[in-house]
Amino acid sequence: MAMKYCPACGAKNADAAKFCAKCGASFADAEPVDSTVKATTTPESPASTVTEKHRSSGNGWIGAIIGVIVVGIVLIVGGHSFYLNHRSAQATADIGQTIANKEFGDDEVRVYYSKSENTFTIKTLSGSAIRSSFTEYVEDGDNQSEIDDVTTEYQRFIDGVEGKMGSKYREAYYTYIENPWDSTKVFWDSRGTKIGYNWAEDN
Repeated sequence: MAMKYCPACGAKNADAAKFCAKCGASFADAEPVDSTVKATTTPESPASTVTEKHRSSGNGWIGAIIGVIVVGIVLIVGGHSFYLNHRSAQATADIGQTIANKEFGDDEVRVYYSKSENTFTIKTLSGSAIRSSFTEYVEDGDNQSEIDDVTTEYQRFIDGVEGKMGSKYREAYYTYIENPWDSTKVFWDSRGTKIGYNWAEDN
């Protein structure tokens, strides 16, 4: 059986009653009770709004900075790769000469480069120690250790050049040390970093 409560004394009454059975208060005079409950909301403080905006703004700046850094790296790497593939033959020869001076010694060899043939030509200089070693080996054959040293220096040269070549030229570049007495012959040659011919081993 449905019941209702007296708004004056709180006593239980039949749902159809018009007066409270305990205190006599009229149910018609009572204000209806609003059964809906409103949620209490705390207004958002200006400080938290500012903090959120500041955080959002900060994240935007960080993203922009990272984006600029990434674009910069791409441009640097791409630009360097473009330079390696499109620099002049003389610029490549100069790089080769720098490596040769380090490996063979100053005033020992002269390096030339043909871009169309992707070829390094190494010519020994007259009066150089390396030329003297060749002469002694050809005439007497008793300075094998010096020739082995030249082989090592040559290997270091072609290894050093590899890292300076553009992607278009790196795999297939050809290098040789020219025979100083017959320019149609070579003492050493290589494709990339692999020595193909070593005259000291074949003589």
